[in-house]
Amino acid sequence: MAQAPTIHTETFLPYMRDVGNAEQTLQELNLMWRLIDASARMNCPGEAKTILSTLAATRTGFSALEEALIKTLVHEKVANVQKAIGTKAQYVIDIIVRNLFERTADVGFLATDVALCSFVAGLQTDRDAIHDRLRAYRDKYTVYDDILLLDPKGHVLAQIDPAHPVASSTDPLLQATLASDTYVETFRATDLRPAKTRALVYSRRMHHPQTGAVVGVLCLSFHFEDEMAGIFHSHRDEDNHSIMLLLDGRDQVIASSEPRWIATGSTVPSNRSGAAMLMPFCGRQYLVRTFGSPGYQGYPGPDGWQGQVMIPAEIAFNGVATDALGGLDADTAAGLLSHAQSFCLPLHEIMKAVTTASDTIQRIVWNGHLLTAGEAGEMQKLKSILDQINETGARSNALFARSIHDLYQTVLASSMR
Repeated sequence: MAQAPTIHTETFLPYMRDVGNAEQTLQELNLMWRLIDASARMNCPGEAKTILSTLAATRTGFSALEEALIKTLVHEKVANVQKAIGTKAQYVIDIIVRNLFERTADVGFLATDVALCSFVAGLQTDRDAIHDRLRAYRDKYTVYDDILLLDPKGHVLAQIDPAHPVASSTDPLLQATLASDTYVETFRATDLRPAKTRALVYSRRMHHPQTGAVVGVLCLSFHFEDEMAGIFHSHRDEDNHSIMLLLDGRDQVIASSEPRWIATGSTVPSNRSGAAMLMPFCGRQYLVRTFGSPGYQGYPGPDGWQGQVMIPAEIAFNGVATDALGGLDADTAAGLLSHAQSFCLPLHEIMKAVTTASDTIQRIVWNGHLLTAGEAGEMQKLKSILDQINETGARSNALFARSIHDLYQTVLASSMR
């Protein structure tokens, strides 16, 4: 039988109560098979000699089947969780990068606005009209908490956030912007946004509308906190089990969906390889998935930024086997299961092995009853053994059927993500 891809089953099993219960019941049944084998060898070795070798082989087969089933259940449940949190981690980085790509377009568009350039160049002096124009732009796109116009020396000519007025700036981003023929992206503390510990600012130089000379700088302050809160809210799971994070290139948290558990500024373990393993953080074990940005239309996103999702191991597998079969009628579910070889080879081979073991037990019981038919005396001991084999076989079949159903449901749930 082909084995499921190797993972450390013993690492995850303590966090999977349902699989642990199934393993315990399977071990109890394995003990029953051992007792039946021993009883047959001790009480009626002569009468049972025709079935002893087959019974021993069947018991060994059930033991191997138990191990394969538990390993496969653990593997599929881990894979299901990894896939789910991986999808969320990709959403986090992809959405913010696509959003920031739009900001690079905005700053380029506004920096060439004739009315704004004329104001910065000193060709028109209606400050109120400029403020109205900037506010209208902010209100239309709703993603900026401030827009500033500055002259080349850093003096603020216009600003739309009256709650945090800035008269001038000495931030190096101004000189960098004046020297650049494209946008400059800055994420850190800046005197342009004194009330914030960090600000995400997109800046671009502005030109005289007639001479083309550089006359100033436009700065768009992106409302980063609100944007990340919206992303986290839109993609959180119903039970709020997973923690969505945005990380920088040093694995420090830039934004967190659960700052009470993982605060901004924390350094967390990351898992860019996608390996199925537990990672410790602040006394808890987590499953973790981490993704960098693939970029969007040539825009790479801020340097080193990553989307990450972490879920505590003790709750990661609660309700992981959602009712994936609930939306399927019995015939469709059975039809899909009959083609398990095409989507989950371990499931297919476990089903095949269970069928083989069940058929073998039926043959043992059938042949044994033929042997004891009409016989009395010592043969009655063998008949009692056969009854035990039949009963334990039925219990084994029922348990494997339930476990296969759980495995099937887990595999389907994963494939539907």
